Amino acid sequence: MEKEKLLGLYGGTFDPPHKAHLALAKAFTQSTVGARLIVMPCLIPPHKTKAASGADAADRLAMAKLCFEGVAEVSDYELNKKRTSYTHFTVKHLKRKYPKYKICLIMGQDNLEIIEKWKEYLYLLENCAFAVALRGDEEISPIIDYLRQRYKAEIYLLPMEKQDVSSTEIRRRLTAGESTEGLLTDEVYAYIKREGLYL
Repeated sequence: MEKEKLLGLYGGTFDPPHKAHLALAKAFTQSTVGARLIVMPCLIPPHKTKAASGADAADRLAMAKLCFEGVAEVSDYELNKKRTSYTHFTVKHLKRKYPKYKICLIMGQDNLEIIEKWKEYLYLLENCAFAVALRGDEEISPIIDYLRQRYKAEIYLLPMEKQDVSSTEIRRRLTAGESTEGLLTDEVYAYIKREGLYL
């Protein structure tokens, strides 16, 4: 029986999307895990009570398309739902749309460590694979062995170079008029300046 192909799902606010986001996307598509990837900006993350601060949905979608061009498909599915972005809803949608693929959630170890707090986490563990970013000299979390043993979770590791960058810090720098050199792609930076975002 042919093994299921993996379709990567990389979600987040991407406010703004930066080079570390792009590096993780490339780490997935260039690995043996899977070559197809969907980047999906969310409207309202489950851990927040209102829409993400900073750029609005249309700008975040536009920046994501610029950042991930040639690497991943960027989807507006969650942005169009106009409700809190629960991953299990999106996974069910993608399973219907791409029945020949197994969905692979892409995340850092910090998110994997709280996966049992996610809504419908058992569904996700049973129906999805996980591609987990290991940044720099970051040690492998015990949660990986735990999830593999308890739930038979399918977890892949994606080693990456350590990058100390976050969207929060980038927004702060842009607002303060400080340099973001090396943190954003040229296309995303040009869009931010042209649209006057984060001022």
